[in-house]
Amino acid sequence: MHHPLILTIDLGTTSTRAALYDGRANPVSGASVQIPNRLETDPDGRATFDARTLLATTVDVIDQVLVRARLPQGAIAALTMDSFVGNVLGLDVDGQPITPVFTYADTRNAPAVGDLRRRLGSDFMDAAHDRTGCMLHTSYLPARFAWFAAAEPDLFDQVARW
Repeated sequence: MHHPLILTIDLGTTSTRAALYDGRANPVSGASVQIPNRLETDPDGRATFDARTLLATTVDVIDQVLVRARLPQGAIAALTMDSFVGNVLGLDVDGQPITPVFTYADTRNAPAVGDLRRRLGSDFMDAAHDRTGCMLHTSYLPARFAWFAAAEPDLFDQVARW
């Protein structure tokens, strides 16, 4: 095993993974863990995760990799992490999660996409597309926030940070 080591964490839709790589980008034998994630879905288009469960799973894969690797103190020089795209989580004033993690796959906000298009008009939509390269879509935040504010106004008002 070549030091320094890199701890990698992949928080994905289907699982959370952690692994160690050496300074030459080679995987460290036996130092990888994968735990399945449970995406909560329903016929209405829900696709969410429980934030506390994701955190616990992430801590668990890190702990398991470190136990398996039996590293000396200071062996890990870097950490990398990635997660699924287009997710958002509402936090209260204390930084605690108060909403589920809404994923890119949650389509309950589809009616809000059409409503925003009508309200904003084609000129605004064209200018926004020119600036951002994005169209209104269920996976993007404008429709997500508009839908959530209408569906859960009291909870939406309690969110201090997204």
